Amino acid sequence: VVVTDPDGHVLLWNAAAEAMFGWSESEALGRSLTELVTPADQIAAHRAVLAAAAAGNHSSFDWDMQRSDGTTVHIAAIARPIVDGAGEVAALVVVSEDVTATRQADQRSRDLTEHFAAALQAGGLGTWRWEIASGDTVWDERTEALFGLEPGTFDGSFDTYVSLLHPDDRDEVLKTVEHAVATRTPYRVEHRVIWPDGSTHWILGAGAVTIDDHGEVTGTVGCSTD
Repeated sequence: VVVTDPDGHVLLWNAAAEAMFGWSESEALGRSLTELVTPADQIAAHRAVLAAAAAGNHSSFDWDMQRSDGTTVHIAAIARPIVDGAGEVAALVVVSEDVTATRQADQRSRDLTEHFAAALQAGGLGTWRWEIASGDTVWDERTEALFGLEPGTFDGSFDTYVSLLHPDDRDEVLKTVEHAVATRTPYRVEHRVIWPDGSTHWILGAGAVTIDDHGEVTGTVGCSTD
């Protein structure tokens, strides 16, 4: 927690702020908050946030701030005005939280998602997800194409998926999925599908069961290829 005057000069700098930014309270008091912790390329944006608070508004921001040793910490913060009895803004209070680890995890997740998508595209793989309770079946566009459907035309029904399986392969495919669900094991199936134009195509699919926090099987996920 940091409190400043309406012009952004530090009036209060608590122990958590000392730990977060590396400046002691005695070093921070009286100094401009913007100049103390804001990287040069974000000074204008930081001043705008404080100016909005000084005008009586609540502002929030989520960005890198600079520590006393030159390293950065990513914070999520809220800046709010403190109004006196006459209705004038007497000070600003800024409450910050260190979200560095969270933002790094978010970036890793985005990177992994992009990597996964690129790998699927390179391998010509389609992905799907089936939820047992609702019967909802989610296909990406590549899976739709593998079953001869136009993008966005699969209705999300498990029954529709079954209807597209070749009649001679249907029972074996369903038995394989049922066994995987019962034993909670990964599975592979190679089978034929009948496209809407009547042509026959072979598909190889690999799947695994999904399990909730209570250990119950909720469905399956996997990928398929021609």
